[in-house]
Amino acid sequence: MPFGRCPVCGAIYHMSTGLPIEEWYRRYYPQIPVLAEVPGECFRCWVPLRLGHRVSAHAVPAELTGRVAVGAEGVVTGIEPGPPPAYLVEFGGARAVTAQFRRDELWYLVGQMGTSPMPVSMKAFGLDKLSADERLALLEEIWDSLAANPEAVPVTDAQKGDLQRRLDAYRDDPKAGSPWEDVKARLQGRK
Repeated sequence: MPFGRCPVCGAIYHMSTGLPIEEWYRRYYPQIPVLAEVPGECFRCWVPLRLGHRVSAHAVPAELTGRVAVGAEGVVTGIEPGPPPAYLVEFGGARAVTAQFRRDELWYLVGQMGTSPMPVSMKAFGLDKLSADERLALLEEIWDSLAANPEAVPVTDAQKGDLQRRLDAYRDDPKAGSPWEDVKARLQGRK
């Protein structure tokens, strides 16, 4: 069974090939002898960490000893650029701690692909630090991005039912409502 040593965390891992070993090496690593170590990151390190990803502390910096335990699980709440980038991780529990880690100190918690691990909170994105005007401007940008791709916005069965009822009511009596221009004029007259 092929194996590798992760250059990020140093873990030795085995790989399931789905092919006879000799054929797998010939196809994917022709320059490496059969059963020799293959290059590549392990399944916990190959995923580029993003905001909202759940991680566990594989190694804890000395300054965090006693505050964060090896194996503690948290969420990436910030990424500071630079070679190498630094990851801010928020660990929950009775004494919540936010701490800075290098990538080789964190393991990605598998099972998040295809889900939405991103926490939806103002604090997680730092939005609580924006002024009201900045938040309104951001809200407008978000709304415009949704309007630009409406098919990506899910519509629930309840919403579909409500739209159908309104359409049926209009078809039954098209004169019952007000034209948009009248509604707009009434709203603008309230200012």
